[in-house]
Amino acid sequence: MRSFRFATFVVVCLAVAMISGTITDPSGAPIPGVTITVTGESGLTQTAVTGGEGQYTVPNLPVGTYSAKFEIQGFKTSVRNRLTLQVGQTL
Repeated sequence: MRSFRFATFVVVCLAVAMISGTITDPSGAPIPGVTITVTGESGLTQTAVTGGEGQYTVPNLPVGTYSAKFEIQGFKTSVRNRLTLQVGQTL
């Protein structure tokens, strides 16, 4: 029974993926405070905000296709469409 639970846990962990990255301006300087909104085909929406080094992570996403919108005042909003996540992938 214990090995079945462990196997189920491993499968669940591998069935998720994440989107992460670093946002910089044209000069390469990190941009803190950018809001990232990730929306899946199923309607699932998760948000993240970049930290002081411009880094963000949107973890625990089910496999599927997503769009990501990046917004901060003073910069043009950017959207990336058709981001396809596979099992255990970090995009």
